[in-house]
Amino acid sequence: MDTKINTDFDELYRYYRNPVVRFLYTFVRNVAVCEELMQDIFMAIYKKNIGLRANDLQSQKYLFVMARSFALDYIRRETRRNKKLYESILPEINKDDILNSSLEDYYIEGEVISSLHDVINSFPENERDIFLETHLTNEGKNKVREKYKISLYKINKIDEKISTRIKRKLKNYYNNDS
Repeated sequence: MDTKINTDFDELYRYYRNPVVRFLYTFVRNVAVCEELMQDIFMAIYKKNIGLRANDLQSQKYLFVMARSFALDYIRRETRRNKKLYESILPEINKDDILNSSLEDYYIEGEVISSLHDVINSFPENERDIFLETHLTNEGKNKVREKYKISLYKINKIDEKISTRIKRKLKNYYNNDS
């Protein structure tokens, strides 16, 4: 290729490489993949000797349409690859129904524990401590009342407030039919 084409290409690359990467990021959300796609785009332009110029509206439109196509192709390839991977793993998991139910139980248990943790930690520390000591220790409400120097009424209100929020958060994990 002659120097004019190389100079135009170099200028096009310098002018558009960062905007193209930023544009690709809106689709792919992975900087390394975006940079790789950007290199592929400019390599295709160079190999096909497409006469694009920096600071030209038509060239910019062409380049960004091309970038969008590359991003969507990448997403489709990754989706197919992930689907094949999932399908190859799925039969192994389905061989053992006990494993399936155990995995599901562990997942739900983890979700419930995480939800409990989030709800309880959303309350002030003193209310949290009162609630946890009331429910997770062998101390009765009277001992907790003496320790924190508050009334049983206040302990019951704290208990009701936290329990209500926990029930609301966990309603999707239990069945009310029984």
